[in-house]
Amino acid sequence: MEPITAVIPFRDGHETLPALLDSLPADMPVVIVDDQSSEPLQLNSIKNRNTRILRADRRLYFAGAVNAAMRFIQTDALVLNQDVMLAGPGWLAYLDDFQTKGYAIAGHAQMKHPHWPAGYVQGQFMFLSKKAWVAVGDFNERDFPLWGCTAEWQCRAARKGFPVKPLAEIPGMVHARPKNVAFGSSIQAALEADPAKRELFIRTPPLVTVIVTSYNYGRYLWDCVASLVGGDTCLGLHPGQTFQAFEIVLVDDASTDKTWEVMQSLADPFQAIRAIHRETKGGTPAANNTGIKAANGKFITILCGDDMREPDGLENLYRVVERNPKAVPYDDMLIISDGQRGRPWPMSNYSFERLLVRNMMHAGVMFAKEGWSKAGGYPEVMDDGREDWAFNIALGKVGYCGHHVEKAGYLYRREGQNRSLTNQGPEWRDHFMTRIQRLFPGLYAGERPMGCCGGGGANPAYESNGSGAAAPQMQMGAMGMTRLEYLGGNDGTESYYSRDGTREYVFSKSRNFAYVDNRDVQLLLDIMQGRKATFRIAEAEAPAPALSQPVETPTMEVLEPVSEEAVETGMAVADAPAEKPARKKK
Repeated sequence: MEPITAVIPFRDGHETLPALLDSLPADMPVVIVDDQSSEPLQLNSIKNRNTRILRADRRLYFAGAVNAAMRFIQTDALVLNQDVMLAGPGWLAYLDDFQTKGYAIAGHAQMKHPHWPAGYVQGQFMFLSKKAWVAVGDFNERDFPLWGCTAEWQCRAARKGFPVKPLAEIPGMVHARPKNVAFGSSIQAALEADPAKRELFIRTPPLVTVIVTSYNYGRYLWDCVASLVGGDTCLGLHPGQTFQAFEIVLVDDASTDKTWEVMQSLADPFQAIRAIHRETKGGTPAANNTGIKAANGKFITILCGDDMREPDGLENLYRVVERNPKAVPYDDMLIISDGQRGRPWPMSNYSFERLLVRNMMHAGVMFAKEGWSKAGGYPEVMDDGREDWAFNIALGKVGYCGHHVEKAGYLYRREGQNRSLTNQGPEWRDHFMTRIQRLFPGLYAGERPMGCCGGGGANPAYESNGSGAAAPQMQMGAMGMTRLEYLGGNDGTESYYSRDGTREYVFSKSRNFAYVDNRDVQLLLDIMQGRKATFRIAEAEAPAPALSQPVETPTMEVLEPVSEEAVETGMAVADAPAEKPARKKK
């Protein structure tokens, strides 16, 4: 067996750590990443002299701790939960097998997960190939600091062509946590310390579902999927998306070519690619709805089977809905034809009023699955075209408003196959306009319901830009947030809004604390009930929810192992010579 370093992400696990270390072979190097324990772990408390301790200048959580260790070591890794222990030789034989067969990630897994039916490896007993880690990259600690980072990394590794191996059981692994307990002690402590980040801490990918529908576009599907997961395309080698926390749902709308065969060959549970076959042709809106019903992601985006995406296309859209789930981001397009990138096709800025007469959003928007449900799905009556236009209006009616990302991320193929080339002209426009007006008679009669992007009521995503059009207001919290205490006596809920009506804060006697955008703090502090203030600044009992930002590499302190002689002579830790990792033999 090639050298393997045991990696232990650690936080306040002093009681169980000794048993774990005692169960490891004496010649196996150990790296413990102390994630700011309340009582920092000391080397002199560890009997194993082949151990190093890493400490960061900030909280790393599980994903960051593994990243720090993988950057530090030069071997493959066996990542172990701090409250497991190992017995017998069986688990060592598994490690030998993992290395021999070239797995990127292998080990004890979460099996039968609804999103990952083939299972994904967890951090209790997880083999990581150093070679694969260099090729695949860090764990995604930005989007999955605790739970789910291993599932996302396993998916990325599979998309890079590496084999992966989730296992229901590991021989000899004993876990101190009872089976009926959902979270380990370190995760439970993190949830208690940062309750506002619960969704971030326990989320599992996919965050986004990409719906790819096709009717007789089988010849284009390899390019389409490769632009998402990476691979050869008509434009050359595509690196895949910079944001990989997505699944792909392929929908064959009863094609008469080899579309279904191609989709079946592309489907792969480890790459989070599924294929669905419709027995009867329903058109694009029906195919979209079929895919979305099966989607696991919180957010949905559409990619036509003959089109592609630039590498940062999904990331640019997702970072918008991450900040505001009621936004419907859309980017600019770039024409591709005959293996060449052509002219850019910029979209117009969003206006709901203009949307009623002309669609400025292409089909590849991103939106919350909840928004799709509230809008009633894609209108299947629009089976001969412009279903995206009608759906965009339906979203706007229920308060899901467009946001223009001014960068070309959608690659629109024009090679004579497009339906839009055959349903153009004044007669077709009148045909589609008539259908849409029948779908939304109230809107075209001038009605604007509450929450509508057209100004029927306060909308949390948009504010007026002074011209009557809806303008994006996507930077909520950009100047920070302040925790306020509600002093009113109302047993029911009270809503307070920013001056522009774009931000809503709900309080009651039982919900008397909330974080408020700093731009609105003074407005709320000035509200009086008689002579008594309605709000006051509260002491911060928990950190305010931070906007998502790229994760910076932490500064690490490294405590080297201490030799027996050094312990006897009182040599300082910093002066102690490091022992070379032992090489295990087969």
